[in-house]
This record gives sequence, structure tokens and C-alpha cells, in this order.
Amino acid sequence: MSYTLYLLHFNSPVERNGVKFQHYLGYTSLPLEERLERHRKGQGSLWVRWLLANGAKDFIVAFSQFFSTQQEARQREISLKKRMGKQLCPVCKKMKNSRKEKDNG
Repeated sequence: MSYTLYLLHFNSPVERNGVKFQHYLGYTSLPLEERLERHRKGQGSLWVRWLLANGAKDFIVAFSQFFSTQQEARQREISLKKRMGKQLCPVCKKMKNSRKEKDNG
């Protein structure tokens, strides 16, 4: 069995108490498309359900990584969650770099 670690980037961040939430990091043993469909149907994690119920419109997979064991996937998930957010998300990094280029251009 293989495991997929994935980062979801929500197109519309949800703000609560002055903090913007825009990402979800998780792993699955299901085929990734099946897991994403479950998230969209409200059958995924509580965090994704909360984001979608509070204004996040849709999400894209910002990155995914494959592992041969659940332990490897879980360890990588934990290490990435320690530096979660815009520092990790390639979509946010690209948007930030585009803004910098625009400001300097």
C-alpha cells in the first residue's frame, strides 16, 4: 500500500479572529482524486469541512508526495506542519513573487 501526502490551497482564505486560514495538509492511502472528492462532498477532515462551510470556495492541490509506509507519510506531515502556511505553499510563493516583480517593475 502507498500513501500520499498532500497540501490543499484554498482559493478564498477564511478569516477568524484576525487570522487567515487557507491551507490543509494531510495524507491518505486512497487514490488522491478519490480523497479530494470526499473532501468536496464534506466527507473529508473536519478542518476542510469547516473551511468550506465558512467561505472557502474551492481548493487545488499545491503539492503531493508519495510514501511507501504510513509512518513515513505521517512523519513528513508532522515535520511540514511545523512550518506550515505560506512558507510551504508553492501557490502562495508564486503569488508573492509575482507581486514583488510587479512592485519592482
